[in-house]
Amino acid sequence: MNKILATVFLALSFQSYAGPYAKEANENPFLDGELNPKYEGELAALSGNIVKIIALPNGSSLYKLNLNMDGIKPIWVTNIGSFSEGKITKNSNVIFRGYIASADNLDESGQIRAKTGSETLLLSIKVDSVK
Repeated sequence: MNKILATVFLALSFQSYAGPYAKEANENPFLDGELNPKYEGELAALSGNIVKIIALPNGSSLYKLNLNMDGIKPIWVTNIGSFSEGKITKNSNVIFRGYIASADNLDESGQIRAKTGSETLLLSIKVDSVK
């Protein structure tokens, strides 16, 4: 139910910022269990629980988010700046809102892709706790 609400919120909140694939991305942003690289730059909202956190040398973090959806692998999330909501810890239930991003375009050194093993991740601009 939270995933449906997050998708509806996404469609209503960010409609004016939608890119060329927004409708397709809102209907199904996944390919082979991960975020679809075709939708890089499109807005998305993902809800789940944090199963792993990796600190990066630049002070930001990578969060592995389990969406608890059949056929969907845990999705990696990183953030722009720091979150004002407080500390995110393992097992936190959260909703991340942000942009689908390519790991290689975020980090030309390949460090993010090497640490996550994923081609895509969510570049989060906002996070909310799920009660």
